[in-house]
Amino acid sequence: MGRSLAKGIFFINLSIVGLVLSFAIYQVPQPWRGILVAWLLILASLGTFILRLIGHYYEYKALQLTTKKNNQPAKRAPKRKAPRRTTKLRVIQPKPSRGGRHIIR
Repeated sequence: MGRSLAKGIFFINLSIVGLVLSFAIYQVPQPWRGILVAWLLILASLGTFILRLIGHYYEYKALQLTTKKNNQPAKRAPKRKAPRRTTKLRVIQPKPSRGGRHIIR
């Protein structure tokens, strides 16, 4: 119920602002009245466009800041060392009853 009440209050306030603006525009002499209305319409649409652009810019920057990685340069993968060459290799064979693999050590 609180949400619908807040919407009602908002629309009542919006109507009051619209009425006051209409009476204020009506007080302006005729040749300037059309210019004032056109200026308000252009200002409202251009202002909305600019505010949307600014909002998208700040959303983009916030996304960049939350996903930003360290500015450190990429590290190279360490060089692989060549395996040591040994001449004393032994093949260990398990007993036939156990099964298993041949292991080279």
